[in-house]
Amino acid sequence: MLFDVKNRIIVGALRDQLDFDRQRSLADARAALQRVAAQLRADGDRARSQARRARLRFGRSRHEHDYHPGDVEHLQARHTLYHAVADALLSRLGKPDALRELVEEARASAWEEISQELSYRLTAVAYAPEEAGRDDRLRAFREELPTLLVDLQLRD
Repeated sequence: MLFDVKNRIIVGALRDQLDFDRQRSLADARAALQRVAAQLRADGDRARSQARRARLRFGRSRHEHDYHPGDVEHLQARHTLYHAVADALLSRLGKPDALRELVEEARASAWEEISQELSYRLTAVAYAPEEAGRDDRLRAFREELPTLLVDLQLRD
């Protein structure tokens, strides 16, 4: 969810040229919570369906998703867990402080990501490829400098 909200902030700022809008980000956070909760519920329901089919199976498993009676307890626990996590996420929808915290964390993460990219790009520009050979030229100049100074002194 944090990732979703952070990316919406970045895309809004960079692609869409939008200023940060807390209300829009709160709506994005609500949508992300609902989307993830719906996915968890669907996964939990799939686990319950697999448990029902597993009860009727016999023989040995042929692959990791070939469930049998020995897997029923685990699949039921997965169903319960997925639904509990979905419920916990949905409960955050009714907690404005939790949503604001999510948005602030996403905003800070977005800024960190953007600033790191800018820093990288500015550093890359400072050491651009056209500077290739510069260090060698400076080293040669430093080596020549004492000789040049002696020559200058001899002319005077």
